[in-house]
Amino acid sequence: MFVALVLGVALRSEWVNLPMEVDAKTPETMTTQFLGTQMMERFVLPFEVVSVLLTAAMVGAIVIAMEEIIGRKSENRNPKSEGISEGAKQR
Repeated sequence: MFVALVLGVALRSEWVNLPMEVDAKTPETMTTQFLGTQMMERFVLPFEVVSVLLTAAMVGAIVIAMEEIIGRKSENRNPKSEGISEGAKQR
């Protein structure tokens, strides 16, 4: 569904061939509004690609972290219960 949405936006967008040269902007004219306009007009497709890649990286990092946390919890429970039972057997 997300891919269809991105393709729909990409196909319906008006693509203008602009020169790759960036005008030298002074700090007074380089505002967040200017940067936002550039991101949403000139660089829509690269912006979307990077957003998908970063989202996938974050999901992957969360999955890896959760596996480590779950693995630590199971390791912490098993040795204690086994150690207690072995200690009880020796007595």
